Amino acid sequence: MANKKINKNKLDTNKIIFSAAYLIVTLIALIFVVVLCVKPFKITSYDDLKQVEYKTYKTQEAEEYYVFIYSESRSGNDWYTDIVVQYANKARTLSNYAPIYGYDLEVSGQGRLEGELSLKNVPALLHIKNGSISKTYTNWADIRSTLSDLMEQE
Repeated sequence: MANKKINKNKLDTNKIIFSAAYLIVTLIALIFVVVLCVKPFKITSYDDLKQVEYKTYKTQEAEEYYVFIYSESRSGNDWYTDIVVQYANKARTLSNYAPIYGYDLEVSGQGRLEGELSLKNVPALLHIKNGSISKTYTNWADIRSTLSDLMEQE
């Protein structure tokens, strides 16, 4: 009789272990599927960039970084999307890339930055180093070649 009780306890323990393992594996698989479907950290547009505001665009934590200035209402934004998004995704995952931030003129200061910097063209790219604007790019070819050159330096 004692032998039956030991076998029954052994079976119950095995069932519990199997059920717990099955539950854990199922939960991990579910989390993996959700992450693959949602891709929460992938940058796909300018709005996915970490946004800076008029008062803080020169005071980010990084010593060197870029600020991409854009406006949804202006034409020409789509020319820049591929290169800016590609650079932003690399900067997000690789530490040797300077971060890039977004600055939407219509949201972050209602055009004050555009007037302060006398920007003739938007979109524009600012290279900021040690809290000062090191270089301003307002030409499509300059922005594209600058970001492309940075990505080729891997």
